[in-house]
Amino acid sequence: MSNFITGLKASGNGMLVRISIIAAIGGLLFGFDTGVISGALLYLKKDLNANSTAQEWIVSVLLLGAILGAIGSGYLADKSWAPSGQAIWRTSSAESGRR
Repeated sequence: MSNFITGLKASGNGMLVRISIIAAIGGLLFGFDTGVISGALLYLKKDLNANSTAQEWIVSVLLLGAILGAIGSGYLADKSWAPSGQAIWRTSSAESGRR
């Protein structure tokens, strides 16, 4: 494992690996969210007497809420955590020898 990390630092592909890891986590969470929604649809159909169109609307609104929540939280994170995030970025960049 240390040879892998040393090789990444030497090649300068550390940023690519960071972005890939974040994208993979995002895909995992989207898949998990989709699985939770599909499991909840069984109960929504039974408890709310929701037909097919109502189920489609429920899923659409849930996913739209997730998108808006991600946009809003990203905006708030940029505004409130920018100074500490920049400090973390400078520290990690200095360790890898990049600026």
